[in-house]
Amino acid sequence: MHTYTAEETKEAFDVARNSIELLSTVFSSFPQQDALQDDLTNTLVQQCYQSQHTIQRFVETAGDNEAMLLEALTVNDEIQKVLSRYEEMKKPVAPAHAEQEPLAIPIAAEAEHEDATAVGSEEALVRKPAGSRAKPDGDDGMLDDLDEMIFGKKGGDSSSSQEDADGAQKQDMKKDDLINL
Repeated sequence: MHTYTAEETKEAFDVARNSIELLSTVFSSFPQQDALQDDLTNTLVQQCYQSQHTIQRFVETAGDNEAMLLEALTVNDEIQKVLSRYEEMKKPVAPAHAEQEPLAIPIAAEAEHEDATAVGSEEALVRKPAGSRAKPDGDDGMLDDLDEMIFGKKGGDSSSSQEDADGAQKQDMKKDDLINL
């Protein structure tokens, strides 16, 4: 078992700490791809691996020297953190366009047909005022039917129970066409 002098251990700890500090500075100062391809980065990474090996031997040979054991374990943790960061940076990054945007689903079918330029945008999801929803090609009958289902017969007509049943059935069929969230 090889014993290390105080000067050897101090020098090894200093080299390890300096390598860690320099590598961390490179990571924070350069864009990721530049840092990974830089010769300085590769040299510092190799130095960190060598220092880690040396520090691990210190841990194995520390014996009863708790101060050296504590310092060696602390420096080893710091080396491991910076090397883990390096390994994480080496992993391929997913392209930014791979992120999916949430899909916009129109609430009512009429929103899709109202404005062809607004399909897929937020405007297609905004409920329009009653006056702007009417179409010039005679869909007023549908709106009248809807008003009738909601508010009942206009003009106070008394209707038979058969007409009420038909209206309820139509209303149930209309409900099936709606999307409930």
